Amino acid sequence: MAAEPTCALSHDLLNQLTSVIAECELMMLEEPECPGLHRVLVIKELSVQMARHVSRHQCQVTEMLRDRSGGL
Repeated sequence: MAAEPTCALSHDLLNQLTSVIAECELMMLEEPECPGLHRVLVIKELSVQMARHVSRHQCQVTEMLRDRSGGL
């Protein structure tokens, strides 16, 4: 993943997404013949994409809201 998280929200999201990715990888290793393995792979790939997106756009929404509220 990219740079260090700049706010608590992105940090928490990245931690949770990392856990989802790790759990998917463990399931893929432990149950390689699982009938739902394709779904696990889809969940893993979506989680990786979300983590990349969060890394790229850290806290932009928070900064926009702060700017609009006058820093309250």
